[in-house]
Order: sequence, then C-alpha cells, then structure tokens
Amino acid sequence: MIQLLLEYNPAPPFNAGSPESAGDILVEQVKKFGEQLIYASLEVTKKTALGLGINN
Repeated sequence: MIQLLLEYNPAPPFNAGSPESAGDILVEQVKKFGEQLIYASLEVTKKTALGLGINN
C-alpha cells in the first residue's frame, strides 16, 4: 500500500508502485485507506481558503 500511495516506481522492491502494476484489488484498498486522509486534507484546504478570503 505504501509503495502505491507514494507511486514509488523507479526500481520498486515489489511490483506495485503504480496503479497499473498494483492491480484493481490493491488500488481499491488504497483508495479506501486514503479516503479519510483526502477528506481531512480537503477540509483543511477549505478552512485555509476561507481564512485567506478565497471563496472559490
């Protein structure tokens, strides 16, 4: 999962550094795993934008 999240693909120790090589099952697991992180990041970005007076 870590290798795929980082898209570590120059010379990976395991063949899962890109969505193409990781396979559908692992890609879906990583998406689900990262869902909360993505949501939290979006919320912080929205709050920061509001604090800066950016409404879009």
